[in-house]
Amino acid sequence: MPKAASEALVKGVAKEEGINNVRANSVLAGVIDAGMFHQLLERDVFDQRRIDDTRKLLALKRWGKAEEIGKPRRMMSSTSAGVSSAKRPAPTTAISPAR
Repeated sequence: MPKAASEALVKGVAKEEGINNVRANSVLAGVIDAGMFHQLLERDVFDQRRIDDTRKLLALKRWGKAEEIGKPRRMMSSTSAGVSSAKRPAPTTAISPAR
């Protein structure tokens, strides 16, 4: 599911089910250094300039790691996440194929 579709789905669930005390959260990951990203790199889908430009836009100046996504997901689904916000988190940067 595309990230935008996932975000729209979660927002819809949060709006509809919030009155029933149902919490809906999502993690909007940027570029993850794993799986499909590796396959696309091997197939030269991204040119080096686009990769370098995208990396410069990242807060940590590196690709995310798959294991880093699990921690926020666990926290958001726990009772520790008692406070929620309708605010959208800071946007993430995604890399797109060269045209």
